[in-house]
Amino acid sequence: MHWVFLSPHMDDVVISCAGLVWELSQQGKNVSVWSICAGKPPPGPLSDFAQNLHARWQSSLHIRWQTSAQAVSLRQAEDRRACQHMGAQPVYLDIPDCIYRTARKTRTHLYASEEALFGPLHRAESPLTQRLSRRLMRLLPPDAQIVCPLGLGNHVDHQLTRAAAEGAGRSLLYYADYPYARTAETELQALQRSGWGAQTWPISSEGMQAWVQAVWEHQSQISTFWSGQAEVQAHIAFYSQQMGGVRLWEPPPATHALE
Repeated sequence: MHWVFLSPHMDDVVISCAGLVWELSQQGKNVSVWSICAGKPPPGPLSDFAQNLHARWQSSLHIRWQTSAQAVSLRQAEDRRACQHMGAQPVYLDIPDCIYRTARKTRTHLYASEEALFGPLHRAESPLTQRLSRRLMRLLPPDAQIVCPLGLGNHVDHQLTRAAAEGAGRSLLYYADYPYARTAETELQALQRSGWGAQTWPISSEGMQAWVQAVWEHQSQISTFWSGQAEVQAHIAFYSQQMGGVRLWEPPPATHALE
């Protein structure tokens, strides 16, 4: 079976469930990770918010880049190395990260603050969701098992990915978005009460090692969540132990609503 994991950004599947991706690849499954918001920024200046994020990433890497496109290329290089650890094939769509997206006519940045990242999708992006759904319908292998983020944490790109995947009309499994899942126990309990099923996939010690190594390749993003590799390993190990591995969620028949 071909497994396709949809990743809003180039690190989300890696952080959330790299151990499961590794286990599937070790079983001989064909596994690919599709990063949805992996495109280069449009022409024009960045918002102050995006510039501050770039500065943090550059500080983490001790390097400087000349253009925003170089930042995206660097993140793709990180992700390719991460996918090697997982045994997965990376696929990159050309939608820019939300921090780069602008209104078509005014070129106003749609998400120019931390608060905007975790608010509702901008009304101007309804056509983008529909276009992405149609694209997924066209590109996803017909025999693939699609695994989509639940959208825990409410990040707009996670909302976009889930809405577009559901609009594509395919049968979906869902993974919990980590590290947002650490504070989403209420939402996960609500899923169970509303009839969602969950299957837990155990992760071997080798799978845990691959998980940590894959996460560590995303050096530009580490400082967002962790102080160093020891903390990465401790937090991911604790999360996996709590779940008994990696848990994939399945909605009850004829519903995809997160209740």
